[in-house]
Amino acid sequence: MRSFEEIQEIAAGRQSGQAALEALLPQALTPEALGRTHDDHWLSAMTKCLFQAGFNWSAIEARWTGVEAAFDGFDPRKISLWSEEDIDRLLSGRRIVRQVNPARTD
Repeated sequence: MRSFEEIQEIAAGRQSGQAALEALLPQALTPEALGRTHDDHWLSAMTKCLFQAGFNWSAIEARWTGVEAAFDGFDPRKISLWSEEDIDRLLSGRRIVRQVNPARTD
């Protein structure tokens, strides 16, 4: 496994140097700004990162509006009240992205 330093060096090389790489990175929010950020934003951001880890990023970006709608805007209060039927609705809907198994024949 590569160390973080190796990965960072590769990334900097692809971006024409460390300064160019750092310019692409988001700036950390102040504690005050973090406190003003609503829970739905955090849940949405974490979910998007998880989806992007397993799929092509552009595919997730293209469908993200539908994903947010399918998950009730990632409002934790709404989602915590979901029933089994709500989860079935989510899983059978076409707004979320699914992994397609090429080995399946059904």
